[in-house]
Amino acid sequence: MANDSSGNAASVTVTVTYHDVNSPTVRSTFPFTTECIRFETNGAVRVEFSETMDPTSISTSTVLLTDNLNNRVSGSVTYANLIATFTPISGLQASTTYTATVTTGVKDIAGNALATDYSWTFTTGMAPGVAPPTVYVRATTGADTNAGTLASPFKTITKALTIATVGMTVQVMPGTYDAANGETFPITVPAGVSLIGDEAGKGNPGGACQALVAGMGMFAGLRNWATAIEPTSSSVMSAITPVGIALNDAGVTVRNNTIAGSQIGILLWDGPGRHIITGNMIVGNWEAGLWIWATYHDSKVENNVIRGNGYGVRFYGTSVDLGGGSTGSAGGNAIYCNSWNDLSLFSAGNNATLNLANNFWDHAPLAGNDVDSPGGWILSTTGAQVVTALRLNACP
Repeated sequence: MANDSSGNAASVTVTVTYHDVNSPTVRSTFPFTTECIRFETNGAVRVEFSETMDPTSISTSTVLLTDNLNNRVSGSVTYANLIATFTPISGLQASTTYTATVTTGVKDIAGNALATDYSWTFTTGMAPGVAPPTVYVRATTGADTNAGTLASPFKTITKALTIATVGMTVQVMPGTYDAANGETFPITVPAGVSLIGDEAGKGNPGGACQALVAGMGMFAGLRNWATAIEPTSSSVMSAITPVGIALNDAGVTVRNNTIAGSQIGILLWDGPGRHIITGNMIVGNWEAGLWIWATYHDSKVENNVIRGNGYGVRFYGTSVDLGGGSTGSAGGNAIYCNSWNDLSLFSAGNNATLNLANNFWDHAPLAGNDVDSPGGWILSTTGAQVVTALRLNACP
């Protein structure tokens, strides 16, 4: 240590200047890079950066939007709080794929440019006024104090359904919707409301777009039985992954869902019926995949996969059309590899006909444990095929 002439320690001041040489990065985008739903046509596109940017470098020359024909979209760009926002002047075209790009022309306040151009794509939905109003739900980032928009979604399906009315859609984004998330079970879908997830992926079980409804509550119609979701009259339920659905009203559409892990996958309880059950994966429900109670009237069941359940389809009544009946069901159901029987007829049929045409089974014609019946039924199985025709493995 240096000392002065009097023996005192000398004081030395050292100045260190830090030069930022790191390029900024894109932290997040909106719409999201792996979004599972369609974007609003009147929405704005946003990109969040990893650090404070030079506002003069952020403009319509460096934050771009192009349509599926590579035409530039006119708009304005603003920057605040790490986020650049591109707002189209006249809105976007419906059902169109767009590409958003941030160029290397954007710089941080130290003058470092983005290392490479950053691009992502998204697809728009229907135009406002064409599609019914939509309420959005996202378990992972939403809050029930939000507005329920795509940019500010609710956290729970339960909350969204309290404000949804006839003609509205509740769009369920990826996540787990359970009691820990704040859901109240069973979740009741109001009359005329559509509850929609990732339709292309049939609920995308186990995938990035899965909307898993993981909880059950007691269903009032049947003693000691719980379900996840109870849709009411004229509602639609599509592309969700619930543990059980109970139908007790009229005219419900259940399509493209994956229903697994319940006592009964879909229960058709007493009521006027006229439901449409199509395109679902009904798997791994320990008592039955599809349970038809009483004389449930004029419901159409087609193009479902029903496998790995206790019973595949269990009948207490005769009015459901699984193929070739009065509702015009095309059949196409793959009913196979269920533990006890693919088809269980609980009571004597008194020469009643079950419409089961053009379906796929473990055997054709049905044999052995395919059917459990006390007799008296006429099974109309015209066009029956073995599931191997669908490149599925039949069970002995």
